[in-house]
Amino acid sequence: AGFKRTLPKGARFVAVPAPFGGHWIPYARAYLAAQKLGVADRSHAAMFRALHEERRLPISRPSAEEIAGFYAAYGVPAARFVAAYDDAALDAQLARAREW
Repeated sequence: AGFKRTLPKGARFVAVPAPFGGHWIPYARAYLAAQKLGVADRSHAAMFRALHEERRLPISRPSAEEIAGFYAAYGVPAARFVAAYDDAALDAQLARAREW
């Protein structure tokens, strides 16, 4: 995002998913999986559009496989995305994100 360029010298931007609960948890997991796979920066704005503007992805109870279809456009094979999404290490990351 453009605002990153306006940060003071020495400041660091850290993106954190917003696991508000309910139907947002799968997308918070997806963001963390995308970070792990190195595609979060390139895909984040498109994910927002797919969810909120184009409505190409379900808001309520998406499966990992449905979300994986979105990340295929970024070169991530479905099985690789699902493995990253299901990684137990994401549970700890989500817990930390809830504390922010």
